[in-house]
Amino acid sequence: LQATLTGLFAIVPLIASTPPRWLALAIALRLCQGVVATIYEVALSSLIMCSVKPTSVAAALGVQEAARGVGLMLGPALGGALFELGGFKLPFIACACALLALGLAVALTLPADDDLGADENA
Repeated sequence: LQATLTGLFAIVPLIASTPPRWLALAIALRLCQGVVATIYEVALSSLIMCSVKPTSVAAALGVQEAARGVGLMLGPALGGALFELGGFKLPFIACACALLALGLAVALTLPADDDLGADENA
């Protein structure tokens, strides 16, 4: 869903012909992205906590937050470079493709619900 919403930003100028429409559509898309990101953050933290031993939760969450920090540092530079290479659409298309690829990778490697938290029950 996040990949789709991000990709839609690339076509906002094609859909919204006037500045007020463009702004309204961009705000609506961003609000939807915010809701999806909130759900994702809660699910990710829960998944991490259920996937590691209780003594490793802090370290696992620390790795996740460090990865987020690296992304926040590199993202604007990479987005700017993509904008210079391909204009307004390219950063959104590249980000949508990356999100889609990562989403598929997670879906294919995610453990079954029965396997999550198995250490606690043993």
